[in-house]
Amino acid sequence: MIGRPKKKYREIWRPICIETENETIEPLKNIPVLCPDCQSAEVGTFGTHKRQNGRIECFQCKNSECSHLEFHKTARQFRLSTSWCFMTSLNSMLGKMTKEIMQGKVSQSAIAEKYEVSDALIVFIRTKLEKTLDLWYGLDHLMLVPTADTAVAGDETFIKINGISFYIIMFTGHTTHKVLGISVSKTRSEADIRQVFDEADQNTKVPIRVITTDAWGATQAMAKNLNRRITLVIHKHKKPYDKAVIWEIEYEDTLRKITKIGVKCDFFERRAKREYYYMVDEENLISPIPKKRRRPKGVKNGQGKSRKKMKPKKKRGRKGIFAHFNRGKRGYAKIDPFRKTLRLVKDVSPAVAAAFGETKDLFWRKSISNNLAENINSVVETRVHLTGPKSPEGLEKRLRAFLLIRNNPEILDFLPVAHRFQPQILFNEWKRSGMRLLFEFSKNYTNNEKMEVLVN
Repeated sequence: MIGRPKKKYREIWRPICIETENETIEPLKNIPVLCPDCQSAEVGTFGTHKRQNGRIECFQCKNSECSHLEFHKTARQFRLSTSWCFMTSLNSMLGKMTKEIMQGKVSQSAIAEKYEVSDALIVFIRTKLEKTLDLWYGLDHLMLVPTADTAVAGDETFIKINGISFYIIMFTGHTTHKVLGISVSKTRSEADIRQVFDEADQNTKVPIRVITTDAWGATQAMAKNLNRRITLVIHKHKKPYDKAVIWEIEYEDTLRKITKIGVKCDFFERRAKREYYYMVDEENLISPIPKKRRRPKGVKNGQGKSRKKMKPKKKRGRKGIFAHFNRGKRGYAKIDPFRKTLRLVKDVSPAVAAAFGETKDLFWRKSISNNLAENINSVVETRVHLTGPKSPEGLEKRLRAFLLIRNNPEILDFLPVAHRFQPQILFNEWKRSGMRLLFEFSKNYTNNEKMEVLVN
């Protein structure tokens, strides 16, 4: 007995149409309708679906070997805008644009000129990518996996939004050169810097032991109030750039001891015998009991009051971070940066030896400076383009999205780039030559072989 003959389906071609504001429909280009799962041309019409501005034609895959049937009882249903030709071509171009936009190596205008699209489209894609990043990975964490950094470089830069200055505070890992903490704030107080440092500390496998920074007082106060052993390297941004200070902050019960070591910036740069100066400051963490006010009973006009010995007057004003170059003890060290050896005298203070031990591997054959943090500031200023409504929250979100991609570039290989444009946006882009190149299907599609999409 002969069964019903298998129905043969002819190729279906449909034009991409755009409905303009005056409700006129303009056909743009005819493309073949292929199944989005198996890329088969065995497709039949499947009625229409209701939409806000009318009804839209639907299709159904008629291929009995479609991969969609492995997990579903019914065949795959789709529309022209979700067909294989449309989505593959669009995503191919968007995938290339996505990497260039988020890597930030060139400006947004240069990307728009390269792909012959408008600047508004680049901004539109970037905004959608930031929302996708926030949805998939979250922008609260800059690292997907904690790093092995034990030292960070901190710095602040500022930007004006609507005439108001805001500070961008960042901490960068010395080993990986990745930004581990960031915040946009109106001030750069101790609390603001501490918040960014805590975020950086959470993105490392072990607690941070070394901080390099400039001579900003809030950063120094933050390091002092961490209540744990820390090494702080301070490089002053004032000419001459020849001196640096290393603080070794330790705690003994209720006593904070800060060993301040003054060195030349080329201390670790070449093989030589170097001198340094150091002094120790001690501070009791428990504030003393305040003295009673008013004079003691029975004492009037100074009777019975013990006379204090006259002490030499101290110089007024701040001591400065380089005061121990004049008042500290002198020490010597033999440096060989090629063999990575540092030799101190036998009776050296343990705090001095610990400070040099923590910092030497950071600056072998280098000048002691905060160039790493300053370089990251320059990268952020040049590669993160502020477009659209400007606000501190939007700026921080854009910075975090850029840094998340910079710290974890493998995200771009898995980040979905499928976008559905509003008709007006697609119509505006169609007027340019860039979008027309996407849908040149007639040159690449034949009956005998599947279509290959070529995107220049």
